[in-house]
Amino acid sequence: MIAGIDPSLSRTGVVVIDADGKVKRDLVLTSDPKDNLIDRICRIGDDANLFLWDCRLVVIEEVPYKAKGRIVDLAELVGALIYIFAKTDRAVILVHPLTAAKAVLGRAPMNKKERHELARKVLKTDLKGDLLDAYILALYGLKHWRKKNDNMRRHNRNTQDL
Repeated sequence: MIAGIDPSLSRTGVVVIDADGKVKRDLVLTSDPKDNLIDRICRIGDDANLFLWDCRLVVIEEVPYKAKGRIVDLAELVGALIYIFAKTDRAVILVHPLTAAKAVLGRAPMNKKERHELARKVLKTDLKGDLLDAYILALYGLKHWRKKNDNMRRHNRNTQDL
């Protein structure tokens, strides 16, 4: 199983897909803005870790340089997620949202609304917002995983000839 995470302190979208790219489950994690930052990060991290119990690869959206708002807080959440998943022996990929969208959709409109419309059309999904972003990230991870496995198989065939 492969997971995509669109991190946010208010609404973290999480989608888990199988090896065929089919959505197995999705979840939006939230935290109370009245809580302190550490408690919010811990809650999201703990909940994501439990939800992704069977995932071997986790793809997390990196903090875009044009992000607005509480960028440092978001970066701390991303860092905590990386730590949690690496500590539990899961592979972690950080990817820019436009890089993931271009790899999965063939192109990546800068405007998020246009990107979401294209994604729903190309991927034939009803997912929206944070969950749609997480789905794109998971599919990016699947492409990466397949490419890595193909390269390993090719390498094994070449070394058998030696």
